[in-house]
Amino acid sequence: MHATETSTFSTINTDAERYLNLGAGLFRLGKNQEAVACYHRAVEINPHNAEIYYHMGVALNHQGKSDAAIMCYCKALKINPNFARAYIEMGLTFNDQGQSEEAIRCFRIAIEIRPTSSEALCFLGDALLASENTSEAITCYQHAVEINPKHIAAFYHMGLALARQGKTELAIICFRKALNIDERLPHVYSNLGDALQALGKREEAMICYRRALEIASNLVENRRSRPDNSC
Repeated sequence: MHATETSTFSTINTDAERYLNLGAGLFRLGKNQEAVACYHRAVEINPHNAEIYYHMGVALNHQGKSDAAIMCYCKALKINPNFARAYIEMGLTFNDQGQSEEAIRCFRIAIEIRPTSSEALCFLGDALLASENTSEAITCYQHAVEINPKHIAAFYHMGLALARQGKTELAIICFRKALNIDERLPHVYSNLGDALQALGKREEAMICYRRALEIASNLVENRRSRPDNSC
């Protein structure tokens, strides 16, 4: 490649990345439409960047344009077939559409690419649990917490799965582990209360229910007390 060609290629990449970064910043501010416009401009400059299509897909999905989002993820994966994060996001989108089999397929491929992704394992577990494949879901959650012992969602969802199987004592252990990581989770306290109630431990269950209500009330109060910066 000649020096002038190298310079031109570098300029194209730099300009595309500027629009990509601007789009990412706008997306973080909740300005999805403006973000998508930036990603479109970035793609016009450099149509061979998988990251741009990936971020565009995420923004489109937040706009409720799930089919367009899936098309973007497919374009990203055509450029980079080992883009595990694109498979994860596509799986989540399929899941939202009720296409559980497609979601499961995407999560499995993501795990093949990144076997140590506790996130992909947890999402696969969620999709399997929704498909009534409870035993395999629990296995996924177990692998997720082996990789990341602080994965709250994996502990919590494993507790739900175990409770579904009638393994209430094991479910309680999982709920408590989730709360040991973060005790500000009212839904976990509520499910822990249900599990304790099922075992006849009513006093402990009432403590959990009260704690759940207290945390939920505090969350609502904190939202109300935040200044409105929308103007």
